[in-house]
Amino acid sequence: MPTATNALIYYEAGQSLVAMVELTDVDRKVYKSADALWSDRSGYEPDVKPNGLATGGKVTPEASETNDEVDVAGLTCYLAGVLETVGAAADQAITRSTSAVNTYRINSITVTAAPAIAVVPGADEGVGSFTEVRGDPGGPPFIDTDAIEIAQVRTADDTA
Repeated sequence: MPTATNALIYYEAGQSLVAMVELTDVDRKVYKSADALWSDRSGYEPDVKPNGLATGGKVTPEASETNDEVDVAGLTCYLAGVLETVGAAADQAITRSTSAVNTYRINSITVTAAPAIAVVPGADEGVGSFTEVRGDPGGPPFIDTDAIEIAQVRTADDTA
């Protein structure tokens, strides 16, 4: 799950005009150019903060031990570049499979753009095992592009 921990992006905002050059990468994290990129002009430091969890957000079984519920601790996160505070959310219901045979299901615990905690249930009736393919039966659900996934809760039975 992506987070904003140690996220860092450098860019030149047009102080020196140069032709476009394709960047290369090896690890899909560090991109390099064959040309010298930076003009070293002072006072122009970009501040880029991708959506992601900053602190907190621990997901635990519901404190009163109610079946099929989790508690989410308070957290801070970046949404649209702004540091947001989200309060703790108790008694968040998770969804189990509706099948007694194909029982694998993943629920994603997310922070919405509101910002608020939300549980997004995955596709029902995973056959034989979990999958990591979003939207597939037994896999994690698709989440909104402006939301942050902070945890997954996996159930492998149709009853608690």
